[in-house]
Amino acid sequence: MVVPRTSVDRSVSPQQIMTLLPSEQLGHPTKIRKVSVNEMTSGTIFSDYTFNSLGFVNSIIQNVTGGGDPFGPTVSMLGTLDSFGAPAPFPWMDPITENPGNGTTEIWEIFNFTEDAHPIHMHLVEFQVVNRQPLLADATGMPSLPATPDPLGIVRGPEAWEGGSKDTVTAYPGEVTRVKARFDRKGMYVWHCHILSHEDNDMMRPICVAIRLTAQFR
Repeated sequence: MVVPRTSVDRSVSPQQIMTLLPSEQLGHPTKIRKVSVNEMTSGTIFSDYTFNSLGFVNSIIQNVTGGGDPFGPTVSMLGTLDSFGAPAPFPWMDPITENPGNGTTEIWEIFNFTEDAHPIHMHLVEFQVVNRQPLLADATGMPSLPATPDPLGIVRGPEAWEGGSKDTVTAYPGEVTRVKARFDRKGMYVWHCHILSHEDNDMMRPICVAIRLTAQFR
């Protein structure tokens, strides 16, 4: 039911949100950190397809013979890029790779090598969305290696609703998403995909800010 307005509308339009947190308040970035979003397919289970008379998939048969196609993504992980520009996924318990100094500002380039969009969340970190850019792709449409932003691709700025301070950003498939992040809280916390089934199944990595790592975390 629609009723007459009885109070003052104090909401802020998306176009005005940037004025609430000028970019310079996050400081000057001293490092560009390249991280990756990854999905791994099964190395032991494959799939064969049968089709009906109209050419549509009728059934999917799992097999372990090595024939057919890999049976879809079985696990998702975050990671970095290796020296060849290829994705380097890490499970939760691997040594820490994200270790910014306290009070520093970094540009995180989030390379999404998957076919899905992932909401990437940083605990206790304030950041702003900088832009997005498609990656060069191979004949299948997947990012080619080494991972390289497409020089002819359109560099898109933040969406209208992404102005101001954020702690979560959507990393779209086949793109690099750039954010400017300020790390001003010492300690150990995490960054992860905010899809529950992903973060509960190893799509989460620790962040260590300006504390000495013990042997437990090396």
